[in-house]
Amino acid sequence: MPTVEKILIVDDDAVVRGFINDTLTGSGYECLEASMAQEVFALMAEHRISLILLDIKLPDQDGLSLLPQIRERDEDICVVMMTGVVDIRTAISAIRSGAFDYIIKPFTVDELYVVVSRALNKRRLEIENKNYQRSIEEKNLRLEILHDLSVKVAYYLLSTVELEDILRTILVGITAGVGLGFNRAFLVLFDDDGSVMRGKMAVGPGSPEEAGRIWSALQENKYTLAEALEKCGRACQPQDARVNQIVREIVVPGTDTDHVFIRSAQERRAFHVAGRRVDGRPVRDDIVDLFGVDEFAVVPLCSPYRVQGIIIADNFITGKPIKEEDIAAIELFANQVSMAIEKSRLYSELAAKLAMLEAANEELQESRDLLIRAERLSAIGEMAAQIAHEMRNPLASVGGLARFIQRHTKEDKHQKHLDSIVKETEKMEEILAQVFKFIQSPQLMLSRLNLNDIVSSSLSALSPSFEKFHIEVETAFAPDMPDSEFDGNQMRQAVINICKNSVEAMPSGGRLRVSTRVTPQNIEVEISDTGTGIHRDMLDKARQPFFTTKTYGVGLGLNIAEQIVRAHKGKMEISSGLGTGVCVNITLPRSA
Repeated sequence: MPTVEKILIVDDDAVVRGFINDTLTGSGYECLEASMAQEVFALMAEHRISLILLDIKLPDQDGLSLLPQIRERDEDICVVMMTGVVDIRTAISAIRSGAFDYIIKPFTVDELYVVVSRALNKRRLEIENKNYQRSIEEKNLRLEILHDLSVKVAYYLLSTVELEDILRTILVGITAGVGLGFNRAFLVLFDDDGSVMRGKMAVGPGSPEEAGRIWSALQENKYTLAEALEKCGRACQPQDARVNQIVREIVVPGTDTDHVFIRSAQERRAFHVAGRRVDGRPVRDDIVDLFGVDEFAVVPLCSPYRVQGIIIADNFITGKPIKEEDIAAIELFANQVSMAIEKSRLYSELAAKLAMLEAANEELQESRDLLIRAERLSAIGEMAAQIAHEMRNPLASVGGLARFIQRHTKEDKHQKHLDSIVKETEKMEEILAQVFKFIQSPQLMLSRLNLNDIVSSSLSALSPSFEKFHIEVETAFAPDMPDSEFDGNQMRQAVINICKNSVEAMPSGGRLRVSTRVTPQNIEVEISDTGTGIHRDMLDKARQPFFTTKTYGVGLGLNIAEQIVRAHKGKMEISSGLGTGVCVNITLPRSA
């Protein structure tokens, strides 16, 4: 129903006031009367007056001097001066002071109607023009904000491909006062397979008190949009913030096509939920109750290739109505950031594929290295087998003859030389034995044994060496060590080889620590020494056959030990540092 326009009649003549009042009231206007200037301002304060019919001569003040005061208090009021004197100078002065027109008393009803109608029409046009102008200014300001937002957000988005940073940028752009200015914003995205829509992130105060603190801080610091984006990039809201509690509760199956969120995504259009309804259809109570407001905007995040999810924005704190242009602004913004989300996802997919490619390339390189190494070792093995075979018989003859002569000669001066021949021959025979073990793949003869017993017997076999080189042996065996399937002789050989390496690394004495332990899936033995250690760069080479830093030996001990461990489906790890000793850890699977 249109508002009745109020007309104030200001004249000290009661007859004139009554005539005008009766005439205009009968035409549907609401009239007020005043006989003096001092009554005018009281009535203006109490009523929304559209037109004042003002007599030039009043008892307490001249009408012409009153006119500027009226216009100063309310520039929308239209004033028509009434005068009983025909004076062109007075009329011009009235118009210059802000009067719309003047009418000379006495006047007819028709003359009154014409003046009043023209004055009110002019007022309506002026107010309408002001409203249009204000609307244009608001739209221009919004366009400037959108342009500024687009430029600054685009610049910020170009500097990152991290999805979390992009999502925060979206939310700050929607909620910042220097952005779109909504109170709260929520991001809900589809899973990678598009089957479920889940709440991802949110920004906004959880209560009026929190809003007051946040907005006071923003007003005090006067952040620009770029600064707001930067601040948010450094620290977003805590995970226990109310908005984040809300967003975590949003889980919508993609098959729920009646849900307003899914509809927005599938139809690729925005929805304005107001009064618990959208497009004339009711919105589920659980959705409205979750957000605590019955008006909010739902805008899809769409790229040319897919729909990533939706943006939800509301004015939970201020209760400011959401206009269609507000939703249109979010849509423009959403179109821009959707491409950034798509870019981030493509970048993540590309990074994952590159990582897979690099891993495959490394694996291929390792396989090539292993193949080359296997070919080299095969050639070395064949050559070593041939040399060992050719040397074995002559060496046995030399050793046998040396022992025979040693037993049958009685001259002391030759015994020392014979002893040297026998010892060196034994060393050569041991080297040949290691070469044959290296060439032949371990053939396991499994039986149920206890790892503690195997390690203990291995240490007993090396007791003479420990005493000779002043090696202090510490043991810590797991009391709950279960029996497992082992080839006892070969596993003893592996432990002996490792311990012999440790002894040789401590020619002036030291400490050898041997321990065992049990885990739910494995059994382990760890052997560490206080020797000179191995430089980290040499650790991998220490496993290779024929690698040695000693002046004697062929460097097969650790390699043979590792072959035996692998044959038992275990693994051997070596750690060391120069001057810190060596630690060898053997891990074997527990057998039932």
